[in-house]
Amino acid sequence: MKKKIILLGILAISCFSVRSQTLTVGPKVGVNVTTLTNLEGLESRAGFTAGGFLVYSFIENFGVGVDLLYSKEGARYEFDVRDGDDFARYKFKTDLNYFRINVPFNYFFFKQENAFRPKIFAGPSLGILLSAKNKSELISATGNSMTVQEGTTTVTGNYKTADFGALIGTGFNCRLAESTWLNFDVAYHIGASDIASHPENNADPIHNSGFAFTLGVGFGF
Repeated sequence: MKKKIILLGILAISCFSVRSQTLTVGPKVGVNVTTLTNLEGLESRAGFTAGGFLVYSFIENFGVGVDLLYSKEGARYEFDVRDGDDFARYKFKTDLNYFRINVPFNYFFFKQENAFRPKIFAGPSLGILLSAKNKSELISATGNSMTVQEGTTTVTGNYKTADFGALIGTGFNCRLAESTWLNFDVAYHIGASDIASHPENNADPIHNSGFAFTLGVGFGF
């Protein structure tokens, strides 16, 4: 009798485990609002992110995901140049283009059959630098004796290839069809490594940081 009870228990657990295991894959797109830490006068800038994701739910309320994203990050600032009565104001922007790999661990609220499921998540993030550029643009000027300097400069060598960090966030999944979900996420990312390849002596480390607002469509299997 004990053997039968144990076998029935194992069978029930196995059936529940199989039923609750799901794999969801799909595209996602969104907007980054990022900056660089420990540099005075910098402001946040908006960027673009897009790619794909998958989430494997091994039990009903937990799942591990992988995001593979192109991510435009960086920062911006404005500065003035004066020469006597002449004046020029410039906008300076740093574009850091990354291939970013996120591994979020998700907790889903409510049951799998619910049409609306809030979630929270956290996990490591790895950014692989694709390119880096500085862009200067003239905003306004008075007089014409000053030399106007505008343009784009490639500065990939000023930054390290890899950016290690972490993300934490929240969002929700909303069922569109039997196995199709609309996903909305808000994630905060903070870099843990100094991204400057040639830091100045005694300089504070420079880290990426910012928010990502993404929308995706997941297809379950």
